[in-house]
Amino acid sequence: MATAQFEPAEYVSGPGGKGKISKVARYGWILRDRPGEFMEIDKNDLMIDHSYQREKVLIYKVREIASNWSWAGCGCLLVAMRPNGSFWVFDGQHRVLAARSRADISLLPCLVFECAEVTQEAAGFLVSNGERKPVTAAAKFRALVLTGDEAAMAVQGVFDRLGITLSEQPSRAGELKCIANCLHFASVDVNMLERVLKACLSLCTSEPIVKDVLQGIYWIEKRYGLVSDSRFMNRLCNLSCGEIMASIAKFAAAEGKRGDRVCGTAILKLVNKGLRHKFGDDADED
Repeated sequence: MATAQFEPAEYVSGPGGKGKISKVARYGWILRDRPGEFMEIDKNDLMIDHSYQREKVLIYKVREIASNWSWAGCGCLLVAMRPNGSFWVFDGQHRVLAARSRADISLLPCLVFECAEVTQEAAGFLVSNGERKPVTAAAKFRALVLTGDEAAMAVQGVFDRLGITLSEQPSRAGELKCIANCLHFASVDVNMLERVLKACLSLCTSEPIVKDVLQGIYWIEKRYGLVSDSRFMNRLCNLSCGEIMASIAKFAAAEGKRGDRVCGTAILKLVNKGLRHKFGDDADED
């Protein structure tokens, strides 16, 4: 199904279809404030008002920005200039704090807006943080691949070899969304990730690879090394993804949590059902 394309236009037909009139006039669109002015401001002159900003500073985020500073990544801070001439950051407090950790940075690029009241700053904070769509894990991963990030390229190599596609909305076999798990598992052992994904593909022959299944099979492989066991794989692939997800949901409800161990244990119990010689810890029950 083709997606409709949005074609922006400044004018529409006037009343009665006569002439052209701007959309601003036709629909009564508002202009909240005036354009900002670009300035470079000393990092120590930039202040933060916690009456409307988040009080909890993410220390790990500040350290990450400070230790790997990028001017392109920094972009422009959004700053309010109050009537007394003071500068208050309403978007970029972590970047300010990161810059204060570096002796080689003194001035920061800022887009400065004149604000008569703190309420204007707060409104700017809400707009800048509410209307900006966060970067998805998939988009971040693709960017990491393009920059040559070693871990991301290793995972992409596995995807290429197995014919796996990263998708924001996976709906078909060979697609997945859980890239954060893949990156984490690859950081432990990229070869094990490849074995696990190959097992997932053998199981999920008509549906995408879901996070719970990936986590569960990863835990089983890490703990018992079973995905290369043909007997285990035959038992696993005779199950449906629906059966597995139902088992995981039931076990997670009993445990009160999810995760690698819970998903893996649920899958293992389902594989072992009715077996005399069981796999994993269940073998001790004989």
